[in-house]
Amino acid sequence: MRQPNLFAEMMWRRQRAWGFVLMVMGVVLAAWFYFQTHDRFTQESAVFLAYIPGGLVFLLLMLVYRARNWVEAGDDGVRINRMFSQVVVGYELIRQCRVQPLENHFQERRKRLVTANERDLLTKPALFLRLRGDEEAEAIKRKLGAKLASDDFVAIPVPDPDRLSMEISARLPGRLTVNQGGQRRRRRRR
Repeated sequence: MRQPNLFAEMMWRRQRAWGFVLMVMGVVLAAWFYFQTHDRFTQESAVFLAYIPGGLVFLLLMLVYRARNWVEAGDDGVRINRMFSQVVVGYELIRQCRVQPLENHFQERRKRLVTANERDLLTKPALFLRLRGDEEAEAIKRKLGAKLASDDFVAIPVPDPDRLSMEISARLPGRLTVNQGGQRRRRRRR
């Protein structure tokens, strides 16, 4: 199941208004300069008309950014897609998969990596993948960047981290079944 990265969702929600502001400013200011120059089309009017396609391009880029940031548990590993790159974390590289609040990922010195737009996400649960320490895991962490990866963890805020965690845990090597919990162990006979 493919789930969107909430960092991209939050950026889309907070920044989409600027595209509309650019387009409205372009129309209003172009019309104002047109009427100020006694119904003559001048260079000032043309410059402000360029704000309209600028706002459309900005909105389009934000939509593409939102659509290209997602996480999926596939057959070959966990796919983490970013705007210009895709990383596949093989199940053999994942030591542990759990769900924790995102603020656990941004402690002390890492607190500066959180922007004002993303502060709302800190209290929400996120998917934490603990990787094995080898060269391949280091390359994956470098490719994901400092915001998603730290030490031996990769933290990804997704809308339903519990479901994704269950799906990943079921595919980890050495795990025959997912812990269903709630059942008592049988007592040993003496």
